[in-house]
Amino acid sequence: MRLVLLLCGVCGDVTICSDLQQGAFSEKDEQLRQILMKLDSIDEIGSLSPEDLTTIRRQLSEGQTLVRETADRLRMSQEENEIVTRRKDELEARVVALETEYEELLGAQFVLHRRTVAAERVCLGLQRRLFMTRRRATWILRSL
Repeated sequence: MRLVLLLCGVCGDVTICSDLQQGAFSEKDEQLRQILMKLDSIDEIGSLSPEDLTTIRRQLSEGQTLVRETADRLRMSQEENEIVTRRKDELEARVVALETEYEELLGAQFVLHRRTVAAERVCLGLQRRLFMTRRRATWILRSL
């Protein structure tokens, strides 16, 4: 969504709006410009008709409401973005912690595997010695 800055023709304030609201802002801005041109062309405020004054009040009120709603939506959107960013940072930190833990477990598993292999080699060596000892004992007993 693209944001657009609009300059209020009445007070000169800069307002931010999205593409979706740009049409509404443009329409209101044009209506306010027409009213301002009409006001500039009138010598006295008293020469405005009650209908013109009602239109001015209504347009200003609608413009103010639209600006407030847009500001509220922008604030809410910023708050949501902050929450999403915080959550993303938390999840990234958790992923780093899990990766570190996983690497530690792999390292521990490798050490355990090396120890197991070494223990198996010792057992094989002991089995060979035992076999050889039995064989010698059998040979000695037969030769007696």
